[in-house]
Amino acid sequence: MTLSTNLERLRGIRQTEERQSGLLMESALAELRRIEIALRRAQERNRRALELVGSSVRTGEWIDRIAGIEETAATDRLMSILALKMEAAEKQAEKIRQEFLSKRIERRQVETLLEEAETQDALETKRKNQRSMDEWHRGQHRAKTKETTNAVPRI
Repeated sequence: MTLSTNLERLRGIRQTEERQSGLLMESALAELRRIEIALRRAQERNRRALELVGSSVRTGEWIDRIAGIEETAATDRLMSILALKMEAAEKQAEKIRQEFLSKRIERRQVETLLEEAETQDALETKRKNQRSMDEWHRGQHRAKTKETTNAVPRI
């Protein structure tokens, strides 16, 4: 097996690894977006709960006030949990992004080596072809020289 064949196989492996890392990165980013959306919804829910508390103060509805206070406490807990999940998801996404970039670099390195090997193979093929042509021309020249030396002079 030639070096080029082995490098082509390695390039295929590296491309597959890069694609898998890319899919993992997309998945991690999608998870991060889901957490961000959940956090925004929790913030909106918290805002509505605070509005309920404010309106209950004006109307004197103590049940709405208690419900608003409880809703605010629940959304505060939810937002703190989501903030922790967001932090973990960001770290995970960054780790996966670094792995993806590493796989991309590995693939590009193999492609560079493959290009160099193909260039060397092409040069070697060109040299062999040139040697063959040189040998053929030498053979033609020798054949002509033998013909002229073996030829009987005519008088």
